[in-house]
Amino acid sequence: MEEYSIYTFNKHSIAIKGPVFYRKSKEKLKAIIPHLQVLARLSLEDKRMLVRILKVLSETVTVTGNGINDTPAL
Repeated sequence: MEEYSIYTFNKHSIAIKGPVFYRKSKEKLKAIIPHLQVLARLSLEDKRMLVRILKVLSETVTVTGNGINDTPAL
């Protein structure tokens, strides 16, 4: 039987919640975003910031969720 996980623990993997994400500087976020595996409980502004930084880092971006505050983030 195969197991699937959204988080694979290693010394570089990061999982954080929105309030922790929000408190980080843009420069710190640029450094940690490549290692993020899980972001939980993000606000609309957190999602916007994530999308902006991913674009700066030339990454492809998609946002999923319940739709209430996901579309404006794109």
